[in-house]
Amino acid sequence: MIISIFKLKKIIIPLKIKKMSFTTNQQNDPQINSEYLIEMYQNLLNEEKDLKSLFGYMENQLDINEKMRAMLIDWIIDVHFKFKLKSDTLFLTVWLIDKYLSEKQMKRGRLQLLGVTSMLISCKYEEIYSPEVFDFVYITESSYEKKDIINLELEILKMLEFNVTIPTSNNFYEIISSLLNFNKQEFYLGKYLLELFLLDYRSLKYKPSEIANTVCYIIMKYRNNNDISILDEGANDFILNYRNNGMNYKQCYGDIAFLLENLDSTQLLSVKKKYMTSSCHRVGRVRKIYIDNPSKCKM
Repeated sequence: MIISIFKLKKIIIPLKIKKMSFTTNQQNDPQINSEYLIEMYQNLLNEEKDLKSLFGYMENQLDINEKMRAMLIDWIIDVHFKFKLKSDTLFLTVWLIDKYLSEKQMKRGRLQLLGVTSMLISCKYEEIYSPEVFDFVYITESSYEKKDIINLELEILKMLEFNVTIPTSNNFYEIISSLLNFNKQEFYLGKYLLELFLLDYRSLKYKPSEIANTVCYIIMKYRNNNDISILDEGANDFILNYRNNGMNYKQCYGDIAFLLENLDSTQLLSVKKKYMTSSCHRVGRVRKIYIDNPSKCKM
């Protein structure tokens, strides 16, 4: 199947796959325990130090480009939504795609195969009820066989030495949003911006913590609240330090804002459709974000 004409059939979700609802405010998540949030955040920062930047790999790819990557991620987000998978599964999937492309040459005819194989690995790692290989063969309209997915899965895992534990921007965001006590609308607006930025190859220029901090900064401005001192003093040393010269959040904000403002001129609308639903408080209606005048971006 050619990458430029992805077609997604109506996905049949096996009965044994649990139909999970969208992630709700992290205050209700037993894994986000307020007692350990600061320690969890610091641990993620330590793990992030070992992550190598993947930005720049497109220069070494001969048959694919940034646009093809964006189309693949948009399709992956649609599949992820229809399978009702966890947010962590999506972010890990995208990282696996970029990691593989940073190490290996890829033909455009196999790019979709890389996408479904990366999602299969992520599902096995993150989900309780994971789709089977057959389901991924089906959603590619049998463009690939089961053995193709299994062979690539093994190749990816060997390349990673079977280590798929990495900190993502979603991990950082869920902790910070809980510390800042975002309401549901604010929480979903942040998730919308995070997932939208996955489409953009330029997102690889930034560390996961930088992206999460930038999104939270935008939400704080959206809230029209400049008082970051609502965090514990211990957290202020390393969380949401927007004036830290080591983090160019203004450039990251600019990239996110540009993508949001120009989204309607593209056909990459899976994220927007996903967040136009009532369960996500229809935050997909937001078309522009303004830091200098946050009232303009309120819904």
